[in-house]
Amino acid sequence: MSDIILPAKKPTVWIFADASLDTKSGIGGWGCHIKTSRSATATVEGGTFETPTQCPNAAELKALAMACHIARAANMIEAGDHVLLMSDSLVALMVLRRTLGANNLSTNDGALVPVYGFKNKNRPIPPRFIGPAIKMQGLLFSAGTIAVSVRHVSGHAQGGGPRQKISRRVDGIARAAMRAARGRVVP
Repeated sequence: MSDIILPAKKPTVWIFADASLDTKSGIGGWGCHIKTSRSATATVEGGTFETPTQCPNAAELKALAMACHIARAANMIEAGDHVLLMSDSLVALMVLRRTLGANNLSTNDGALVPVYGFKNKNRPIPPRFIGPAIKMQGLLFSAGTIAVSVRHVSGHAQGGGPRQKISRRVDGIARAAMRAARGRVVP
């Protein structure tokens, strides 16, 4: 696995992802907006989660993992890129920030190795976050050595800036996917 490098340049790939979750049923939807400096158009996709989850922050991390999967499958991430991951979940971004550069997520014959992070080093990262974080490491670093940074974008913000517009658009995609999966008619 390649090492993470510190961002020394502006992002070349922007990934914004969001999730919408019905915590009672565990049914959730996700949406993403992916843009590269090599293309004039953005990729916007969404869908439902294959497996239920009751944790909104784990759902946000899964949404980021799905977006990274789409970006890798479309060869949007290349060696030397600076990938900026954006979400409205501070917890998901904190997990990524603490784990992606530390190379401390690993499996040993399928068993998860304890990972430490968050505010103090004695508190393990909850197991529900480890799977999506491992998946993201593989997806991001399979392109070679890249720089990764994260940025929090306030969710449901009413501003007219580009980030707020993308946030509302991706949130709408995630919400529509979740509602469709629950069997509701999307207005």
